[in-house]
Amino acid sequence: MTTEELAALARAQPNPFAGSVLRNGFEPPQADVPEIHAEQRRQLRALVEEVRQTGRLALQVVTGEPGDGKTHLLATLRAEAEGSWGTTGAERVMVPIDPLRDPDAPFVHVLQGLVRGLRRPLGRQPPVPDSLATPLDRILWGILQRAVQESPEPACSAVAALFGPYPSAAARSVLLTLLSKARTVGDTAIVAARTSGHGLEVKAARGGRERRAYVEASNSRHGMAAKAVARRLQEALAGHDRVLLVRDARIPLPPMAFGMVEALGERAAIVSVDEESGRAFSGIEGLLNGAESQDIEVPREVALQVVVERIAPSLSALHRLLDAVTGPVDDSMAPPPAPR
Repeated sequence: MTTEELAALARAQPNPFAGSVLRNGFEPPQADVPEIHAEQRRQLRALVEEVRQTGRLALQVVTGEPGDGKTHLLATLRAEAEGSWGTTGAERVMVPIDPLRDPDAPFVHVLQGLVRGLRRPLGRQPPVPDSLATPLDRILWGILQRAVQESPEPACSAVAALFGPYPSAAARSVLLTLLSKARTVGDTAIVAARTSGHGLEVKAARGGRERRAYVEASNSRHGMAAKAVARRLQEALAGHDRVLLVRDARIPLPPMAFGMVEALGERAAIVSVDEESGRAFSGIEGLLNGAESQDIEVPREVALQVVVERIAPSLSALHRLLDAVTGPVDDSMAPPPAPR
């Protein structure tokens, strides 16, 4: 490449120094270079991990001249904290507390700021209506999960199986990753996959026949939310060969929503996610998020290659999904028996 070509290439790139000042730590960090302030990052990460291990309160003041990168450093740590929610046991959250205005109520002020911060949506999460999109959602779900699973009450034992990892968001993000990166799964060629509204648009071919499907992952138990999903499937049917609902096999679809899906006919189907596939979806999401946030010492490209080449071919839910996209509707893909 000539000097002129290199100069033209450099001019075509965005200037990393233009508008790079962040107003607060919740803006996306731009042009991050991990080697800059590497020792300060290491110290702050070590302090956070010490607090996690000991449970003791700690205070750390970050000082520097204007433009040194204090806010950028906080934004980087915030992005890492959001990514940590994909790895069970490594979760952390960054919460902003506004300046104290009432010196007579400091604890109320801190608690209110904490709750507001915990209700901020995790930026890495896909916009799935019934997913656990905030740290507070996930914390409360974990508390409820433990309470149900550890209770000796017979009623709790009967529903304990429903309180596993909440798979809607994991299923959607993992399916998008697998379908957009894998070229083939078994005898099915994956032509294209992209986000579309609340779900995914998948184009796949098998035996010389290509079909396009709208896929939505939802475990909504509430009737109104489930009906909204069914209406979106109905609307998507006009522009697709198939519409598919990916759902945890242990969670029955509310009766009204079930009737709406059933009324769509053979071009609509429910793809059940068995317990093993549900755990795999959550595990894959944790692996990829951990690699991206550098919580584990595995490059994301390597983790993605392992998932696509080694794990995806054995996922029964993925095979059922592709069967539903490309093949005839049979008993395994049609809506399950109507709930009582």
